[in-house]
Amino acid sequence: MTTTGFARFGWLQNRERWPLAALLVATLGGCSTRSFIVEEDYDAAGGAAGGAGLSGAAGLSGAAGSGGAAGLSGAAGGGGVAGGGGSEEDGCVPRTWYRDADGDGYGDAAQAVTACDAPEGYVDNSKDCFDGNRDAHPYPPGSPVEARAVHRGDGSFDYDCDGQETKESTARGACNAISLGCSATQGWLDGPPECGTLHKWLLSCEGVAVVCSAKATEQRYQRCR
Repeated sequence: MTTTGFARFGWLQNRERWPLAALLVATLGGCSTRSFIVEEDYDAAGGAAGGAGLSGAAGLSGAAGSGGAAGLSGAAGGGGVAGGGGSEEDGCVPRTWYRDADGDGYGDAAQAVTACDAPEGYVDNSKDCFDGNRDAHPYPPGSPVEARAVHRGDGSFDYDCDGQETKESTARGACNAISLGCSATQGWLDGPPECGTLHKWLLSCEGVAVVCSAKATEQRYQRCR
């Protein structure tokens, strides 16, 4: 077996084009020399296809480009197709979570993040109408809601998040003349005041015949919810 010079086939001059080419030259039974070239051609089109980003985002394996091997999870190299971005490998399904600063179980729609698992202090709903007071949040239908004389923290008395400030009492106080004296209808003198306002509450009346007036009153705050 004899070999021919590599220069004859231009191999030495083209080593950059065929970096892994193997030149096999054999002379069989006194016949003329024949050359066989086995190439592993890494050209620009087929390149190291899918040059795998091993630490890339979890995704589907890149499909192999012409002449190259498929890339492992991540963007494919020249000639390969990038793997799809996603989270199938670890089973993560991103969700939207909402900040629950007051710890009442209801989140603030204005403070949202996206993550696979809930960050500390976040919940999966955005139903809170004020996230600075744990007593202010939606209540189940029919559930009692305590009326309060102090606003929830932002000037509003809407503690049940129904979009309204509901006054605890709208009763109007009045003194009523009767044949033998006066009777009292307990309630707010001069009508119900605004939420959180201190006002007179009629307790009793006095008088004779048609002359009837307030006898006892007390100061009360108008509570709302």
